[in-house]
Amino acid sequence: MSHSSSHSDTVPTRPRRPLRELLLTGSAYSLAATAIAQGIALLTSILYARLLGPNNLGILAIFTQIASVAVAFGGLGLGSSVTKFVAETRSLDPMKLEKLVSTVLVVGLVASLSVSILLFYLAGLLAVEYRSPDLGLMLRLSSFVIVLNVLSSSGSAILQGFQEIRRLSALGIAIEAMSVPVIFVSLTALGLVGAAVAGVVLTVVSSCLIFGSAWRCLRREHLEFHLEFHKESFRSLVRFTLPLLGSLLVLRLAALFQTSFLALSLGFVETGMFKVATTLYHVVLLVPSALGVPLLPAMAELYASAPADRAKRSVTTLIRLAVYAGVPVALAVGFVAKPLIAILYGTDYVGASVLVFILSIAGFADIVGIVAFNTALGEGRTGLILSVDLVQTFVIVVGTVVLVNMFGLIGIGFAVLANSIVYGATILTLLARSNRLEWRGVFSALTLAAGALSFAVFAFLWGNVQVNLWLGGVVVAIIVFAFWRRLEPHEKSIVKAALRMLGSRMWLR
Repeated sequence: MSHSSSHSDTVPTRPRRPLRELLLTGSAYSLAATAIAQGIALLTSILYARLLGPNNLGILAIFTQIASVAVAFGGLGLGSSVTKFVAETRSLDPMKLEKLVSTVLVVGLVASLSVSILLFYLAGLLAVEYRSPDLGLMLRLSSFVIVLNVLSSSGSAILQGFQEIRRLSALGIAIEAMSVPVIFVSLTALGLVGAAVAGVVLTVVSSCLIFGSAWRCLRREHLEFHLEFHKESFRSLVRFTLPLLGSLLVLRLAALFQTSFLALSLGFVETGMFKVATTLYHVVLLVPSALGVPLLPAMAELYASAPADRAKRSVTTLIRLAVYAGVPVALAVGFVAKPLIAILYGTDYVGASVLVFILSIAGFADIVGIVAFNTALGEGRTGLILSVDLVQTFVIVVGTVVLVNMFGLIGIGFAVLANSIVYGATILTLLARSNRLEWRGVFSALTLAAGALSFAVFAFLWGNVQVNLWLGGVVVAIIVFAFWRRLEPHEKSIVKAALRMLGSRMWLR
């Protein structure tokens, strides 16, 4: 590895921008990009549903979960570590950053190659277990690009750490847009196996674009490195990453168990219904997904430089805003689910509409949990995250077995809801006990949100809002008005600034 004689002489130290500016700028780009990408992802899910049918869509759901577990093992959960360390060391210790990136690439390549070989070997056994020959071929195809998946996720983490949110957002939109024709052609020509072929093609494109962009970003910052392993960097990564890796793996395995239990207990048709429902459920997560991209590096910088009281106030404000934004979004998706599914996916999937409403409420709880997760991660509290995720895994597994046996398809919605509530409540309580947030401010927002959700559930049960959409619109409008009245003055100013930025500044910069 080559280094310049003095990084401090050649690389100027950049002034830190306020957390509010970092989040408003990053979230504006990220929200627009996430909205566009989510729209395109919705379109691709429609292609899958209409071209494959409920049964094959259920098999695709199993394939997606298994591939997700393989990618998690191959990536070793290094993405969040890279983002955090890049944000912390980019201007303070460039030499340390060079060693870190080199070590991440070496470790990631070795791990992903090992997982690729293992998945290729296990593909046949998994196909027999799930009674689907196509599944084995799809898994073998995906095993060839796990290395590229790791490169893509590493590149994304580097760009996120450098706060290159606009560039990362643009790349995400381009890749999502490309997915539509690729998926359509692959499914039309090859059927179910075409889904795996499309995934291979898109992974190749994604890795080239995202990792290539990250490489150019590193070179622009005058960082030089080779593929070398550095023990000191590896020890730093291990200390931070091991709990995260444990969290990632247990959650991916729990999700795989959940989908597999549904498929083997009720069948692939119901699993296909669940996949459609979760696609709409992810629309609810649009807000935290957009906020989460700039949030982790911003919080890492904040905890590294700001007084504890300032960090505490910032975390409280973020969670309160997530609560107030999350409820209307969640209810809007839940209320329009029935006609939306009929129009987009076809009448074969309308049976999932009640499940979507349940998942939308779970999505609200996830919004709070995701924001709290990123604040804890920004501080480096990975042990806390692992503890919470172990509880979460237990709730997912037990809840799925008990509630699916009791209620059938909607039982899995109750299991997801129970998990989301337990996760959000646990991580917020632990943050409050460690004096990382102002519990009174968060509790008041959650109390109002609970009242609003109870009102919405009553309207759903007695007003048939999935048919009487006007009533659903009135309910959402009343809740938005009540929430706006409860916002603090500085919170209103943040919302107004974000709306102004979404309307003009983000496209003019």
